[in-house]
Amino acid sequence: RDIWSPRAADTGSVLHGVLELGIRALADELARAGSEEERKDVLARWADMDYDAYSLACMKTVAERDGYGLFFDTGIRASSGRRVLRMGAATLRAAVGQLSDGQAVPVCTEWRFGENGQSPLRLQVQGTEVLFRGVVDRVDAMGGAGEEFFRVVDYKSGDIRFDPDKVYYGLSLQLPAYAVAWRNAHPGAEACELAYLRFQAPAATRNPHEEDTGADVVSREISRLFRLRQTGLSPDDIAQVTAHTVGRMES
Repeated sequence: RDIWSPRAADTGSVLHGVLELGIRALADELARAGSEEERKDVLARWADMDYDAYSLACMKTVAERDGYGLFFDTGIRASSGRRVLRMGAATLRAAVGQLSDGQAVPVCTEWRFGENGQSPLRLQVQGTEVLFRGVVDRVDAMGGAGEEFFRVVDYKSGDIRFDPDKVYYGLSLQLPAYAVAWRNAHPGAEACELAYLRFQAPAATRNPHEEDTGADVVSREISRLFRLRQTGLSPDDIAQVTAHTVGRMES
C-alpha cells in the first residue's frame, strides 16, 4: 500500500504556520501594552513560556485550518510530526528571543499583497503593467529618529544567505521585492534591513573536558546558530538594492 510521508512543502507550511500564530500573538500583546513596563512584562512572560506545549497547540490549529491533520497520525507524529514540533518550538523560541531587546517590534505576519487586488506590486514590464502578488512572512518595525524603518524577515528551511551577486544578476529577487511591496503599500516607510530566519532544532556540542558546559554557555551557542542572516547593508544601500530589483523585474 502507499505510505504517506510529509513533503518538504508540507513541513514548511506547518512550520510557517507555527511562527505565524506565535509571533502574531506576541505582536498583539505588545500592541495592547500601555507602557514600557508592560511591554517588558510581556517579553519576560514569553521568555519563560513552555514552547513545546505552545508550539504543539499552534501545530494543531494549523493542521485543522490548512488540512494537515495527517501530521497527528500516530505513525507520522512519532517520526515526522515530532521532528517538526521540535523545529517549530526551537525556532519560535529563538525568534522571540531576537525580539526581546525591544529594538524590533513585529507589526505584521503572513502579509499577503496582490490577492483580490489589494496592495499589488505594480510594475511596468516591457510596456505592460504587471501585478505581482506574494506572501511576506514577517515585517518588523525598527526604531530610528522618528523614521518608519522596517525589516523584512523571510523564513527558510535551508541555510540561505543574502547574495549580492545573485541579486545583481536577477537570480534572487524575492526578499528585496518583498521590501518594495511593503514600502509601496506604506508610504513613508523605508527598509533598513532584510533577513532570513532558518527553521531548525540545533544542538550545541561541547567537550565537557575542555569547555564550559553551563546552561548559559549552551544557550548562547544555540542563539548564535539561530542568528538572523541579515544583509548588513545600510538603509541607503538597501534602497539601491530594491531599486535594482525593480529594474530587473521590469526588464
